[in-house]
Amino acid sequence: MTRNRLIGIGAFITGGMVSLLCGCGGSGGPSIGGTGGTTSGDNLSAPTISRFQVSPTSLGFVGGPVTYSVVAADADGGSLTVTVIVTLPDGSVQSLPQKTGPSGTFEIPYTSPANVGATPQVQTYTAVAQVSDGKNTVTASGANHTVSPPDAGPPPPPPPVLP
Repeated sequence: MTRNRLIGIGAFITGGMVSLLCGCGGSGGPSIGGTGGTTSGDNLSAPTISRFQVSPTSLGFVGGPVTYSVVAADADGGSLTVTVIVTLPDGSVQSLPQKTGPSGTFEIPYTSPANVGATPQVQTYTAVAQVSDGKNTVTASGANHTVSPPDAGPPPPPPPVLP
């Protein structure tokens, strides 16, 4: 190839790249020499939680399934990630599997273990919901449930009265 032809090809490639970059605009940034790009999916406001509850709120000593229900919305129309974090009676913390989707109701199941402790007492599970839109995170609390202790049975009869 001749030198002029190589320079012409290089100019064509370089010019094409400049045209490609200048005319792009794309989403999320201004275009060079254009009118500016558009930003789709702006994340201007935090999501909201309008309800956080658990059902049922009390279980017998054998424990069992409960469902945490989180009603969350994002005014920006983005996808939400919902996490429920449960604090167990012993103080340890368990993060339940996340749910992701558009605004709406998110149901997250949990199975409470049996209450078979040495000291019969009600076990309380407290929970916090976290909702994130990828930029902003909000929390709600108050969805608590209990697991009753085993029934100790009727009290023993009083001692007999002697004459």
